[in-house]
Amino acid sequence: MNEAVGADYYHPYVEAGVHFGSATGILEQYTKPSSGLDYYQLLTTTSDDLVVPEPAAGIMLLCGAAALLRRRAARP
Repeated sequence: MNEAVGADYYHPYVEAGVHFGSATGILEQYTKPSSGLDYYQLLTTTSDDLVVPEPAAGIMLLCGAAALLRRRAARP
């Protein structure tokens, strides 16, 4: 996927403080005992592999849940 981002090293979705709803990819392990390297990397293939939840969607979901609870509480 790095080829798709051009000169930028990281995809525009990847920023400090961003939380993903989901990420899909291939999990790869790098191990080099001589240098002490041992870590995992998630290799995504397209932008569709990264799902960033929209704040408006979360607010709408909360409003819908609140309305449902009010309806249930109003039942005799």
